[in-house]
Amino acid sequence: MSKERYQDYRDLVYQLLECSSDERPEVLAARKELIDAGLVETLSQIAAELIAEGEFNDAQQLQILATRINADLAKIPTPEQPVIPLQAKQEADRLLQQGIERYQTSQFKSALHSWQQALGIYQEIGDTAGEADALSNLGIALQSLGQYQKAIERYQQSVAIKRESGEWLNVALATRSPETHSLEHHARGEYNLAVKLAIEHFDKHFLLARSIGDRLGEAKSLAHLGQAYASLGQYGKAIDYHQQALEIAQTIGDCSVVSQSLLDVGSACEAAGHYPRALEYYQRYLSAPDMSDRPKRVASALGGLGNTYYCLGEYDRALEYYQKYLTATRTQNDLSGLSAAWSGLGNTYYYLQKYLESSRAYENALTCKQESGDRFGEAIVLGNLSKVQHSLGNYEEAQAYHHQSLRLKRSLEKQAN
Repeated sequence: MSKERYQDYRDLVYQLLECSSDERPEVLAARKELIDAGLVETLSQIAAELIAEGEFNDAQQLQILATRINADLAKIPTPEQPVIPLQAKQEADRLLQQGIERYQTSQFKSALHSWQQALGIYQEIGDTAGEADALSNLGIALQSLGQYQKAIERYQQSVAIKRESGEWLNVALATRSPETHSLEHHARGEYNLAVKLAIEHFDKHFLLARSIGDRLGEAKSLAHLGQAYASLGQYGKAIDYHQQALEIAQTIGDCSVVSQSLLDVGSACEAAGHYPRALEYYQRYLSAPDMSDRPKRVASALGGLGNTYYCLGEYDRALEYYQKYLTATRTQNDLSGLSAAWSGLGNTYYYLQKYLESSRAYENALTCKQESGDRFGEAIVLGNLSKVQHSLGNYEEAQAYHHQSLRLKRSLEKQAN
């Protein structure tokens, strides 16, 4: 995507915000050359920016509009995307919604079955956003059935797909239903017993530290509470606890806790979609003193900056920080970090329509995944390679990568069961 076209998208989005809902179809018709996946992505980006600024009504309007446009685009058949995948997607969406309805009436096993069926279809047609949603919902059902280890694995797979396929911002944000968000929040808050026990433990530590005037103990307990709530997806609470830890650490002059808290706040803000705040805290972290003994955390901050600029649509800055992230992880010989850096570069080049560079980056990510033994991550990267080969017009290669990804995922599912 060129800078000029991206600016055209943004201008159109703000024009849509300024007019009434009745006038929007006419405005869109006048700029029909801009109605594509890039516009859906930009609508979602600006919605996230508005949420960070507290403009919830405007953000909701943009998300609804993005969903409608995305649905209309899905109805347009192309030689490479015939009507059959569209029908399959509609069936998968129906099963996903059916699972939500059954879960809400405590039919957990039935919900699990519906979501497993939806997952299989999403994987078959290469719908990564749908696949991530189905996996997340499977985690919910498994938690409710007391299968916590399997639930954690599904959540981790969902997050990995969103992160490494670049889907956590665009289509996934535009199409996820309010029921899915509230359901996931409820399940994680109520059923993840291990984290709830950790929260109780650190609450007690915090109260004990406060009672004896141990300020450092207070700060560390608050930091642990922030990490626990972040693992539940409750990022507002996580940010609050990390900021409290930061304030105490600054007061007592503990540089180690200060720097870690800056990184933690930045990470929680990034996950919550508060991108300007995430940038602020990541930059403050990198400017903090005494960074020589924490190269791995510095690399994480560089990766976080790459992700955040990617989410803001500032792709040149994203490339700059992903390159720095790549250099840092190479120095440490960190295969996990290397694969994340290469995937970030691949995602960014893809949205800049630099498909050859994207393909090379994904190939390097694939090598890292294979060397580290991350088989699910390998399946994700194979899916990314399918996507970019499709964009290059190499349909046979795209299909071959897709089948490799699908076979690997199915193999892993059999092992898990």
